[in-house]
Amino acid sequence: MSFFSSWLYPSYCIRCLQLIHPTHALCGRCYGALPLAPLITHNVNATVSMRVYAASVYEGVIAQLVQAKERGDQKAAHQLGRIMGQYAEQQQLRYDLVVPIPLHWMRYMMRGYNQAHLCARHVASACFGKVVQPFARWRATKHQRYLSGQERVENVSGIFDRRLCFSLAAVRTLINGKRIVLVDDVYTTGNTVSSLASVVALYEPASIDVLVGCRVL
Repeated sequence: MSFFSSWLYPSYCIRCLQLIHPTHALCGRCYGALPLAPLITHNVNATVSMRVYAASVYEGVIAQLVQAKERGDQKAAHQLGRIMGQYAEQQQLRYDLVVPIPLHWMRYMMRGYNQAHLCARHVASACFGKVVQPFARWRATKHQRYLSGQERVENVSGIFDRRLCFSLAAVRTLINGKRIVLVDDVYTTGNTVSSLASVVALYEPASIDVLVGCRVL
């Protein structure tokens, strides 16, 4: 956003309506009041692990944004992405490639957008990375929240692969030796991001991290 645009269309904190930086969603005080979500680490396979960063936990203003996003509110998805960007700036996270969790084409047609991709754009700006999507979700899945633990694992097992427009060599060239961050809005059990991370790991990145808007504790 240019200086002229930020002056003509100023941004306000979504909680207290104080003037804020145009790339942010919360003022410093309201952002600082968000509940903290501790960093966790999950094993992707025998040799690769991933760090999971979350801007906050699933409550308060964050939960409200997620619920609004699920009702088709794209502005809420952008606001959540801006909060994730604020978090990335604070943590000084740096990545080469930002990969949003793919949405199956049928759900994309119904919703009209991929919330993870909208969030990824804000994360990329904060992390100096590039948004890429060389992977696709090949099978429509049930909503994870309605399933038991084992059902969640089975629901997302093997659902991701490279897009048909990418050759194996092209994906390897893109990912090999790069710092990768997978982006989604909510993290519950981690089964979905773990499924994608296991595919990304095949192309030997330098590291795999996950950044989400919130974690369900």
